[in-house]
Amino acid sequence: MKRKTKRLSEGHLAFRLTPAGRVCFFLIGISGLGSVTVQLPVYQFFCVLTCVVLFAEALGQLFRPKLSAVLTMPSSIQMGQTVCGTLTIKNIGRWPVFDIMAMFHGLPRPIKHANKHEMIPSIRAGESAELPVTLSTSTRGIYDLPPLRIHSTFPFNLMRFGKCTALAQPLHVLPDFHMIPELNIPTGSRHQPGGMLLQKHDGNSPEFVGNREYSYGEPASRINFRAWARLGRPVVREYMDEFCMRVAIVLDTRVTPTSRWNPLKIPNAASNKNLEAAICFVASLAASMQTAESLLDMFAAGPELHVFRGATGAYHFDRLLEILAGIGSTTTNPLPELTPAVTEELQSISTVFCVFLHWDLERQTLVDGIHAAGCEFRVVLVNESESELPFPEDGVQFIRMAPDTIVNGEVLKL
Repeated sequence: MKRKTKRLSEGHLAFRLTPAGRVCFFLIGISGLGSVTVQLPVYQFFCVLTCVVLFAEALGQLFRPKLSAVLTMPSSIQMGQTVCGTLTIKNIGRWPVFDIMAMFHGLPRPIKHANKHEMIPSIRAGESAELPVTLSTSTRGIYDLPPLRIHSTFPFNLMRFGKCTALAQPLHVLPDFHMIPELNIPTGSRHQPGGMLLQKHDGNSPEFVGNREYSYGEPASRINFRAWARLGRPVVREYMDEFCMRVAIVLDTRVTPTSRWNPLKIPNAASNKNLEAAICFVASLAASMQTAESLLDMFAAGPELHVFRGATGAYHFDRLLEILAGIGSTTTNPLPELTPAVTEELQSISTVFCVFLHWDLERQTLVDGIHAAGCEFRVVLVNESESELPFPEDGVQFIRMAPDTIVNGEVLKL
């Protein structure tokens, strides 16, 4: 409890002092050495700085702002780009407030507050003003943002005054992606259990069979509201099962730690670079398939299993990017958890894209099982170093890609 209180007090002091205020306190500490005797003129400098700080504290407390604020900001941003939000600040006090600024204290390290030095000179009592908030980052992930603190640096810009905060929603930093101009997907239609239909732009319409009672978990789009009103209980439309092409992407997230005896399991730079490139490739592959008449599933296992299944008619690309943003790396083999999830769906999957970071016997066994189930497959190995087993690269079904080639958008054909 004492350590926590100490951390909170240190954090509060770090927030209260502006960069100019820290310099001022540093000079007070240095000049304080001369205050041991009045014979040195340094003590005069110490007295002047101390009086300035005390006067700033008294005046700042007297004009402490009373504000309310609302932050409006998008919840997602793509890597390398900036997200712009608007902070609406209202002065609910009796007196005008001056030098109003906003700052995220304790912002995650990969996130940068680009315009934290912007200021509103003054806000009259009862009036409102807007302050832009710009964040930037180059690291994929899902980040919990701390509350945005609104404060006044009046006077002298030495200390921050005010307790107003605005809550910020989590920020999804989506992976970067590049369209693949020539994407050749092995075609083939397989039966989709439960009538999972592909309703895009091909003009096909489902064949209506009849009505039946509603079962929990069925999509609301199938509810027959007219029949519900007539019968007094929920019923759904039943369609004939259809055949369509269904594509799956299997993402490998296993990385190599910096050393065998690394207790924190921190991945080395090259292995982490391979993972980020693999995620970029999966996003690029999914983006290039948006116009294809197919369903898309994605399987990825890291610290936890991620399964994205294509919904009726189309899949939601934005939702897939959000899942890719939250996928973490693992230093253990994810295949024991990943393989059963993939195997259960192979009967209805036409084509499988395997995006691996390593090539060994277990991954070869998974690919053999996919081939034995009658599925077309493509294996993409994102790794330039030698693997445990010789990788059977042929440029068609087995392809090796360099991370820089993917990140720079140089994959033009697959």
